[in-house]
Amino acid sequence: MNLRMVDRTREEASVGGRLAGKTALVTAAGQGIGRASAEAMAAEGAHVFATDAKAGTLESLAGRANIETRVLDVLDDAAIRRTLADERGRWILRHDHREAHSEWELSGVSGGRLRNVKIDRSFVDERGTRWVIDYKTSRHEGGDLEGFLAQELERYRPQLEGYLELARSLGREPVRAALYFPLLGEFRAVA
Repeated sequence: MNLRMVDRTREEASVGGRLAGKTALVTAAGQGIGRASAEAMAAEGAHVFATDAKAGTLESLAGRANIETRVLDVLDDAAIRRTLADERGRWILRHDHREAHSEWELSGVSGGRLRNVKIDRSFVDERGTRWVIDYKTSRHEGGDLEGFLAQELERYRPQLEGYLELARSLGREPVRAALYFPLLGEFRAVA
């Protein structure tokens, strides 16, 4: 199987500076003060999640040392607050995971077809398992939350299985895939 990895992150800069070991979330980072803030914090050693509602404005930041770009609509501040308040959300975003990537572009053969995918978040955890995580900002009102989550997992299972097939080609570590629902504080792994 041929697999071509397009990794938009570069090797991290040497750890140093006043913000070494810190993580920053910068909104509206595509231009102006937001961009300058993201660049300054990264230069001081912080691991920066640079976000903007418009993907195109983040392109020139992609691949910069200590910066991960994410399209994020901060008008839905509930998703941001819940992710940062949720232990699992903070675990997913930890900067010290091995081989951590956000908006990771991979190309390869999956299911007998050439596929180009963008994985929301991937990393190798402290136990040596590679995770492939897809964020879902679905809202659910009413009863039967478990039924809703099971239905969403089945709905996205083919997509996750394609991601798994590509990720298994990257190394020998076990690979798991999951959906993370920040608005619901729920995490569901594919069995």
